[in-house]
Amino acid sequence: MVKTLSFALAREPQAPARARQRAAEFLAGVPPRALIDVELALSELVTNAVRHGAGVARVEIRRSGDQIRLEVTDEGDAAPEVRKEPGDASGGWGLRIVESVSTRWGAYEGTTHVWCEIAF
Repeated sequence: MVKTLSFALAREPQAPARARQRAAEFLAGVPPRALIDVELALSELVTNAVRHGAGVARVEIRRSGDQIRLEVTDEGDAAPEVRKEPGDASGGWGLRIVESVSTRWGAYEGTTHVWCEIAF
């Protein structure tokens, strides 16, 4: 059975925390390690949408069996990229972090629609 939660977030500094809270409520009962990975990946994707995107940020969380899929979109037009050089203290680590906690991740070509999957 697939369970889905979708919601919009205002472009504000509290958006990642609000997304984590909604995810934790929706994913009650998921093993703690998986929930930590979900919250971390979701924070990074929402932060990128708020900092670098445009318009409303939208989140979709889908749970199917032992897999969780996160999708974050905004109304911008710049496709996300992993920085070739390492990040510094002020940023640049977001997609590397998503990559490290996900089984798979990607972005739909030419969009700011980023997704990742986390298995548990």
